[in-house]
Amino acid sequence: MKKNLILIVFVLAAFAVAVIPVLGNSAEDYKVIQNAVSTKKTSGEVSFLRIEVKDLKNNKENVKIKIPLSLVDLCTSMIPEAVGEKMSEKMNEKTGKKCDIDFKKMMNELKKAGPGSLVEIETGDETVKIWLE
Repeated sequence: MKKNLILIVFVLAAFAVAVIPVLGNSAEDYKVIQNAVSTKKTSGEVSFLRIEVKDLKNNKENVKIKIPLSLVDLCTSMIPEAVGEKMSEKMNEKTGKKCDIDFKKMMNELKKAGPGSLVEIETGDETVKIWLE
């Protein structure tokens, strides 16, 4: 589980390092980031993607990540369609079933679903939770 945790943190850090310099090049980009981190929301509206890893032995949070959903949406909108197509091809090869990955549609569906749990994984000594709020 710790290897998975390290992998998750590494992927998120690499993503941040790759995307943030691209985003911060102009005043317009700054406004986009400002809007992404604003906390205004109405009932049922999703604002954040949350990830938490908790050690069950000492009831301590090892990792706690809160990412504005609008920033996630912005980053997924930058992913070229070819990437989704390539991922779909690999999934098709591995599963033998048709799998189309559309990042824009995925983000729209997550927003429509509203706040709630996406994934909760419990092992003997850790819990990983991913949810929208």
